[in-house]
Amino acid sequence: MKTSLILFTRNEIEGLKSIFPKIPFDSVDETIAVDGHSTDGTVEFLQEKGIKVLSQTKMGRGNAAIEGVQNTAGDLIILLSSDGNENPGDIPELIKRLEEADVAVASRFMKSGSSDDSDDPLRIRKFGNKLVTLLVNIFWHANVTDSTNGLRGIRREAWNKLGIDSPYHETEFQMTIRAAKLGMRIAEIPTQEGQRVGGTRYASTRKMAGTFLKSLIRELMIGKRFQSSDTAMKRDVRTHFNQISGFYEKRKRDFYLQMLRDSIGPQDGKRVIDLGCGSGLALSWLEGERVGIDFSQDLLKNAHEGPNYLVGDIENVPIRNATFDLALCLDVAEHLPSLNVIDEAYRLLTPNGELHLSTADRKYGVILELLEKFGIKLPEGPHNWRTSKEVTAKMTQAGFTCQQWAHPPIRFYRGSKQQNRQGLR
Repeated sequence: MKTSLILFTRNEIEGLKSIFPKIPFDSVDETIAVDGHSTDGTVEFLQEKGIKVLSQTKMGRGNAAIEGVQNTAGDLIILLSSDGNENPGDIPELIKRLEEADVAVASRFMKSGSSDDSDDPLRIRKFGNKLVTLLVNIFWHANVTDSTNGLRGIRREAWNKLGIDSPYHETEFQMTIRAAKLGMRIAEIPTQEGQRVGGTRYASTRKMAGTFLKSLIRELMIGKRFQSSDTAMKRDVRTHFNQISGFYEKRKRDFYLQMLRDSIGPQDGKRVIDLGCGSGLALSWLEGERVGIDFSQDLLKNAHEGPNYLVGDIENVPIRNATFDLALCLDVAEHLPSLNVIDEAYRLLTPNGELHLSTADRKYGVILELLEKFGIKLPEGPHNWRTSKEVTAKMTQAGFTCQQWAHPPIRFYRGSKQQNRQGLR
């Protein structure tokens, strides 16, 4: 897992100089600063230190976070302000918590944590933060002590599911709410918030109260409708296969195994990954090092013994590049919102690796759906039927040569990595 640090700056040169020596750069793989058009020497200071600076196209902390994430490559993302309030020393512990959690927050209100109230003698902001956190826990069972603090980390795969669109200071609040809505794991560590060092607080207490209230009401109204259609389709596919897991293999086994043996043939001694492995049926007749990954945890609970299994997204596999000699993706592509699994297979394969992919031919789509509806064929959930042209074009674009043949209504594709493309990927 690689980590990207995003540093927010906007005319806070004194605070930046104060925290910069404390930032544990050796704990991260990449650092960029997203700058809100500073005129006090901030940009020059960062560039002298070798930090890449991205000038915001839209103002606001939320917009800075969105632009920052789009311009980083890490699997884990850490957000840090430069005004002195946030403690860079917490970064290694946040990264550690992201080994198990989807979101990790530095909490000012945990035991042994503290908030900076030096410019808020009536503790109005502190009360407000605790109040909205209470409401988040009541409405969405987040079970957190600090729903709003900016010092936090998030897995990229989690960020991609949250549809973050808040432009201003409520972006972390939105992140907490939406993570709770989706049942993500939120971890907290105590933090000691420091005093602001220079710079200006751009959002007044009254303005922030109104913004947070509007955000809360909006989240109550939209429910989970913030999810992209891609995310929703994957969720529906997972739910469907969990529901049919009890009889999935029994209905599929004989026909499916014969089709695989005829089309793929023996693959002795190869390291194999099955992307969308179901119950591990395709891996059950192969030998050697075998890994299966699937959305459906219920299918994997009773999978065939021998292979190693992962519950996860086959478009974002947590395994290093060039690990496998053979990748399988069988009867899966028509249940995905895109064909990005082909790019992921390319990444996972060794230079001489091969991808074997099968998918139902689009011209049989209506017939297959009718057979499923009347119970004649195993129901396989949401479909996104693919043409042969779409699949071959994607395999070629990814860097594969492509052969294809058909066993109606299934079409098979064999892709070999092109050696002259290795330097480009």
